[in-house]
Amino acid sequence: MLAGWLKDPSRRHELRYRDDSGWTPHVADSGALGSDEAGAAIASETAPDGRTGVGPSSMNPPVLDARGAAAAIVEEQPTEVTVAASGTNQPPDSSTAVPPSAPNASAATDSPAEVELSREGTRRRPRWTFALAALMPVLAVGAFLALRAVSDRDEPYLDKLRAAGLAGRFNSDANAVAHAKNVCRQLESGSAQQGQPADKIAVDVYCPEFSKGFNTLETVTVKGTFVLSDYSFSRYSDPILTYGGSCFGNDGYDDVRSGTQVTVTDDSGRVVARSELGSGSGTTTRCEFPFSFELTEGSESYTVAVGRRGQLSYSFTELKLNGVSLSLGN
Repeated sequence: MLAGWLKDPSRRHELRYRDDSGWTPHVADSGALGSDEAGAAIASETAPDGRTGVGPSSMNPPVLDARGAAAAIVEEQPTEVTVAASGTNQPPDSSTAVPPSAPNASAATDSPAEVELSREGTRRRPRWTFALAALMPVLAVGAFLALRAVSDRDEPYLDKLRAAGLAGRFNSDANAVAHAKNVCRQLESGSAQQGQPADKIAVDVYCPEFSKGFNTLETVTVKGTFVLSDYSFSRYSDPILTYGGSCFGNDGYDDVRSGTQVTVTDDSGRVVARSELGSGSGTTTRCEFPFSFELTEGSESYTVAVGRRGQLSYSFTELKLNGVSLSLGN
């Protein structure tokens, strides 16, 4: 017959103590001990032989010390629990209860009771945790080597930029390196394989898998002229004035002079170049203003506007070969 702390067959409490003579009034709930005479009778009718269907190993039974006080409640887990004590495992007096602040099993090291977990019942860590722990140093070393390999490319990239005369396009070496790495990130995300000469150097150094088929966009200096002319010979005012060897617009053309803004936009409307009119040269009937700007190919057409005096569109080839020639007046 079973004896000890077992699941209460009366279902009135968590545990009930059974001795050699049968079910007793001694009960336990969440570590607190008590007495229940009526439940003992119900338990005797329900499970006279002590077989409740669930043994102590699956129930959170209290582990008793030699004095009979409940030392702890063992956390429920599929383990075999054996009680080893200097005395017999007798139920405590019903007046004894475990206070809410009773120590847990791990803290009751000075108790005569000892909880012994069998080797078969101890919880084992999954095998993958050991494999992951072994793999972590390898991954760390691999990441370190990858970062070092990338940083080792910085100096060769900067050297090539300087040799090509392109280092001055960046504010600092750090800015140049950041730009180069961003070029590679854009290519990896699916951007078109084209860019300026500095971008081509970046690709060759940091992501050479994109070097083949990379189109280096050409950059040219476009020269242009803006001519203001008026042959009306008004007796009241001159549309063009001259002073100190230069000329400029007057009256209705007073916005045409040295410093007037020149703006270049691509076919999406994005400003790709800016410039301004230089000093005008000529007479009171015809004044010519020079200007120039750098332009990198990449758009099907470009629009050149001088101040608020209208605009004209050109292809990259036209701008490269012929420049810009604009005129205003009669």
